[in-house]
Amino acid sequence: NFDAHFYLGRVQYLSRNFVDAKTSLSKSVELAPQNIESRFYLGSVLEAMGESEAALTQYTEIVRLDENSFFGQVGLGALLVKQGKTLEATDLLKRALKADGENFEANWALGRAFMLIEKFSDAEPVLRKAVELQPNRTDARYQFALALRRLGKAAEAKKEFDLVEKLNREFREGRE
Repeated sequence: NFDAHFYLGRVQYLSRNFVDAKTSLSKSVELAPQNIESRFYLGSVLEAMGESEAALTQYTEIVRLDENSFFGQVGLGALLVKQGKTLEATDLLKRALKADGENFEANWALGRAFMLIEKFSDAEPVLRKAVELQPNRTDARYQFALALRRLGKAAEAKKEFDLVEKLNREFREGRE
């Protein structure tokens, strides 16, 4: 039954039980190959397991099934950024942001893509939005600070770098 495999796979994914999630979600995709959300979760699991090419296949299939799929645009775009294919990724991620400008992953991935191709003025607003959406994500805040520094906004960049240090220190102290 598709629903049983899909919902079990999602729970396993959220519990970081990737091996079992891969099995459950693979079965759900087999039972309903047109189901975009199931393919997205399977792609996410594969990516978490380091199986980038298999994840790429899932995300690419989502975009083939529906070129306007938010799941496909974000999944494929973010993976392409990780693979250094930033020019391919930016179009997908821009389309995703048009559909949902409040999505952290889309803002974060597009901001990283712009940073990699040194489009700092384009990176600043999407990284700013990513930081607004998830203020404790030090990786996003650090990239935002770098963009500000590259744009000559030294005072604002310093505040962001200081906040990254503070958040990292609080995290380390909380783990001790």
